[in-house]
Amino acid sequence: GELIRKPEEIPADALLKRAPRRLVFLCQAGLAQHPLIVVKVFPLSRLRDRLRHKRYAYNETVNLLTAADLGLPVPGVLGYGLCREMGLTRWNALLLQFLQGRPLREHLAGADALTQRNLLWRVLPLFQKIYQAGCNHIDLGPHAIFLGDTNGARDCLIDFQYCRFLEKPDPRTLAAQAGYFGWCLTTYWNLAPASLVTEWFETLLDKLSLTDRSALGDIFRRRLLKRASIRERLAQ
Repeated sequence: GELIRKPEEIPADALLKRAPRRLVFLCQAGLAQHPLIVVKVFPLSRLRDRLRHKRYAYNETVNLLTAADLGLPVPGVLGYGLCREMGLTRWNALLLQFLQGRPLREHLAGADALTQRNLLWRVLPLFQKIYQAGCNHIDLGPHAIFLGDTNGARDCLIDFQYCRFLEKPDPRTLAAQAGYFGWCLTTYWNLAPASLVTEWFETLLDKLSLTDRSALGDIFRRRLLKRASIRERLAQ
């Protein structure tokens, strides 16, 4: 709690991310199974955000627990908390399992063509699981896929603040998510060529035995070329 109230005191080597409405850092927990934990804090400085506080740490906590129940590989949730001031939530936070490894984005940065292919094909099973679970993770880019290191750590999905769970798998939602993933890889971060990402998508459809390739391809290409808004991605 003290570090959340005074983020300037977080050691530089413990700080993982700092954004206007998000703060992520490592913390020594002193627990046998979890000596290190990840603290993800949402400072809510605006009245509008405080009134809608459940959109932040609470939403992500619920979504991660739901995803885990559906068999998706996600970090374990170790706790949730909030700080109230004058009847309103000043900040909320969740405590997460520390993962060994690095985001897919870091692996792809500067990678040669063969490594790009190997990495993208490595994450195909994660997209298969996302589809089979009926999960619409609207920020499923290379920053939200965590690749385990060589010590046997599993590959995981992270960043579940904005997410929706469908009653059943929807190929159109998968195509839209894959298109957004491709947009992140190509237009946004220039980590892989569009031709490779398109081939990767065709392979994903093959693995899931999905038909109606023309319609799904159209959805994929639209999202590959132009980033959809949060509202559009939640509605897909």
